[in-house]
Amino acid sequence: MTDKRGPWVGDLVRDPVAGRTATVTDVRGGTVYVLRAPGRPEWQAEDPMRLEIVTRRADRDDWSYPWARQ
Repeated sequence: MTDKRGPWVGDLVRDPVAGRTATVTDVRGGTVYVLRAPGRPEWQAEDPMRLEIVTRRADRDDWSYPWARQ
C-alpha cells in the first residue's frame, strides 16, 4: 500500500491489542483513537500505532462490514 496515512474516522481497523475488528469513531487530539464494534461499547485503542487498516472509509462501496471474517 502506498498510502502512508494512518487510520481515520470511518475506517475499519483491526486492533491487535484488543483482538477485535472495529470502526474508528473518533480521533481525539490526533493521538487518542476511539473504536467501536457492533453491539459493543466504545473503547480507546491502547496502542494506536499498531492499528491495522482493514478497509478505508473511502474504499467501501457501502456501509456493510465484514464482521463474519473476524
